[in-house]
Amino acid sequence: MSIEESSPSSDPSTHFIDDGRQHSDAEYLIQFLRTRDLPCPACGYDLRQLQSVICPECGQHLRLTVGLADYRIGAWVACILGCSFPAALGCIVIAISLMNLDDVMRDIGRMPWQVMLLVCYCFVMLAAIVLLLVRRRSYLLMSRERQILFGILPWASMVVVAVILYVGS
Repeated sequence: MSIEESSPSSDPSTHFIDDGRQHSDAEYLIQFLRTRDLPCPACGYDLRQLQSVICPECGQHLRLTVGLADYRIGAWVACILGCSFPAALGCIVIAISLMNLDDVMRDIGRMPWQVMLLVCYCFVMLAAIVLLLVRRRSYLLMSRERQILFGILPWASMVVVAVILYVGS
């Protein structure tokens, strides 16, 4: 029986291969470990000649998965850090403002535009951090060039805001 002749299984853990038999993920794992000296990720026990999907040493269930050889998160970390500095500054400004809430409310109309720009910028960076954390997978699926571009943007925006504040004062 070929793959085309076989009907798809409703169980995603079973697969058809050329011999027409259904093979489960457990069979693939046992076959994979039959000739390999690999440690259990939980306890380090050598899994060669494993007979079931449970580690005989620690009792943890095992599964065969595919992972990335090089998990590139440098640009994502740079982006998070670039957003974190102004966001932290914004949180400090907000904390100080809350401690002096009466003074802030009285002087809100006379607050310099530089302070308002800085506070707004900090809120934007805080929102960017949340977005980066929520959409991390999408970020990591971008091309390497786009990841680097987005990693540089927060740092470049800090320079732009600093120049605006310096020139405007």
